[in-house]
Amino acid sequence: FAKRGPLQALRYSLEITRDAAGVRFVDRYLPRGAIVLLSLVLLQGAVGTIGAVPSLAVGLLFRGVENPEDVSVLNPTGMPIALLIPLELFSVLLSAAVLPYSIAVFTLFYFDVVARREISSSS
Repeated sequence: FAKRGPLQALRYSLEITRDAAGVRFVDRYLPRGAIVLLSLVLLQGAVGTIGAVPSLAVGLLFRGVENPEDVSVLNPTGMPIALLIPLELFSVLLSAAVLPYSIAVFTLFYFDVVARREISSSS
């Protein structure tokens, strides 16, 4: 397993995720992987939104908007740098806290597929 090169490892990953005929839809690897991916994308989007809300609030408070009707374009020149840096750090750290979780979930999903395939092929 560990002595394979990168191309052989990708071929092996493709081989173990191929479903056998007659497998129920909910037991297939592709829909389960898609559900995991969708949930992680939604989590990252929610965390990004949560991280952006304080910056938006401070930007609106300090009139960082050139056109008050269009709040989609913030002009950070109106914000004090003492507030801008901590807000951006908060946003980056919040996003960075979710990224290792996403990588761990996909790694566990992969090893789950490998373990199930090895168990089913040995029995």
